[in-house]
Amino acid sequence: MLFLSLEDLTGTFEATLFPRVYRRYAPILRGHGPFRIEGRVEEDHGVATLVARRVERVGRPAAHATRRRTRE
Repeated sequence: MLFLSLEDLTGTFEATLFPRVYRRYAPILRGHGPFRIEGRVEEDHGVATLVARRVERVGRPAAHATRRRTRE
C-alpha cells in the first residue's frame, strides 16, 4: 500500500494505492513524473482522497525511442 502527496497547478492532493494497484505500478512510480492517475475520489470527514486504479507516466518518450542509433 502506498500513500502519495501529489501537486498540480491547482494545489496538493492525496492519492492511495492499495496493494494490488501498488504492485502493478510500483516500477513506474520509482521514476520521475509527471504522472496521470485514474481512480475514484472518496471523501472522509471533509478530506478528499483519490483511490488509484491506474497510473501512467506522461510527457516522456519510451526508453527505446530516446536511444540514438550508432553507425557501425
